[in-house]
Amino acid sequence: MDNSVYFISLLTGLSSAYLIQSTTPSVPGPIKFFLIPLVVIYVTSKLLNLVFPHLNQMADRTSGYLEMKAMNNLNNTQYIQIFPPLMAVFVVFIVLLYNRNLG
Repeated sequence: MDNSVYFISLLTGLSSAYLIQSTTPSVPGPIKFFLIPLVVIYVTSKLLNLVFPHLNQMADRTSGYLEMKAMNNLNNTQYIQIFPPLMAVFVVFIVLLYNRNLG
């Protein structure tokens, strides 16, 4: 089972347990927290693998694109060059605030 299919199936299984708990609290615990979520996870994973056989490849490409875009934006802002002076000012501010020299 692929990572994205596993994540989506697990999320639907946990959601089903929450919905069963909130709508019918009289159902026995092993059924609503063990049996039904496992069946939902199994059916969801099989259905997703049947309907979307290349879901994991698409998710890997999307995450790679988003990571590349975020790294390019970080490089364009030159945040690494600005961060050390800002950190020093922040540390001095916290020390002065802790010593009650600022108020």
